[in-house]
Amino acid sequence: PENMGLLQSILDKNIQLFDYEAIATDITDSTGKLKKQRLVAFGKYAGIAGMIDTFQCLGRRLLASGFSTSFLNCSQSYVYYDLKDAQRAVKAMGERISKDGLPMGLEPLVFAFTGTGNVTNGALEIFQLLPHKMITIEEAKNIKSKPGPHKCVYGVMVEQKDLVCKPGSTEPFNLKHYRENPSEYKSIFHSNVAPACNVLINGIYWDERYPRVLSKQDMTELYKDGHKNLFAVGDISCDVNGSVEFLEKTTTIDNPFFSWNPMTNKSTDEITSEGVAVMGVDILPTELSVESSKHFGDALLPLLKKMIVNRHHNDSDYQHLPAELSNSCIAQNGLLTPNFEYISALMERTAKAVHHAIRDPHILLRIQGHLFDSGLINQILDVIEGLDCHFEVEECNVTPSISGAARVKSTLMIRVFSDDDDTLNNVLKKVTLLL
Repeated sequence: PENMGLLQSILDKNIQLFDYEAIATDITDSTGKLKKQRLVAFGKYAGIAGMIDTFQCLGRRLLASGFSTSFLNCSQSYVYYDLKDAQRAVKAMGERISKDGLPMGLEPLVFAFTGTGNVTNGALEIFQLLPHKMITIEEAKNIKSKPGPHKCVYGVMVEQKDLVCKPGSTEPFNLKHYRENPSEYKSIFHSNVAPACNVLINGIYWDERYPRVLSKQDMTELYKDGHKNLFAVGDISCDVNGSVEFLEKTTTIDNPFFSWNPMTNKSTDEITSEGVAVMGVDILPTELSVESSKHFGDALLPLLKKMIVNRHHNDSDYQHLPAELSNSCIAQNGLLTPNFEYISALMERTAKAVHHAIRDPHILLRIQGHLFDSGLINQILDVIEGLDCHFEVEECNVTPSISGAARVKSTLMIRVFSDDDDTLNNVLKKVTLLL
């Protein structure tokens, strides 16, 4: 919503606008289902930089508890000339761990990783430069009793089935059912994984439909039970008050870490021994400017050449561009392109929206269907405004229709605010009747 003014200016000035995040090609997954694969993405470099920064975060947290470790010698990513320089530093740190181990009372040190995408793969790429062993959650629970020196670190891949369960169900975990019915599940990370790990690297996708990986209450209960072994969290996903609820703010490159105390529910910029050290930098790829820029350029330059050739032939029509480009064109000749016409409804309505804090009374609606070509979006917003509620659009996904193929349903997530619970319930009832 905050970018609607900029978009209007682009339309007024007849600027041709492309969304690089929408530049994608069709691929077929292992199940034979057609899906979009982005051609320009930074996730891997967010994971790489986030892992390096978390080593420094961990080193400071351990020092606060009286442990001097080689993690302190690993600087933040932006300090290094390039990625190779950073990798050399991580390898040198690993050589010291391999030679001397870690301080008594600290080994074995276990890192838990959530997510399976580019972010987590990038983090693993750096983690695996250390002397390491990948183990299961059950092995992590038992390894604590094995005497050292271990002279390595341990990694655990946390799958969705390790994060949540369906209360009362004896059926095996069904990922498809979970994604379609997340409200029927509860988080079990705090009881199943957290007691066995010392560092959490969070790279998972999350929105409010899903249970949190770690809530504030979960951490408080762990501390009350004597489980104070989670030293640091590298929240690369960086959803404020999201999957890791105590990520209360994004952090900056200049001030990348803070501590959160589960017993007092207070945070401080000083890393102390009284809580969890958190890394929440939300512009991590910029710390690896050389590689991120090269990756972006390598992915985008071939596409730009096609665009320039199109212009050279006095053809400014985006429809004559390759599909991966034409489908990502937002505006041309002062108009929104058909794939992005839905934005006009949001432009007209979000001018009336008032910013609210997430803690204010609200409901979160997730609506799927032919929202824009049927006019359903306008009917929904009419209901919200008719009941004198404010709203914020959280997410809007519209997949362009392919000629000759079945129309793909759009997805809208919209947060509706009101101080009156009855009004919110009325919104829910009336929107439900429209579907």
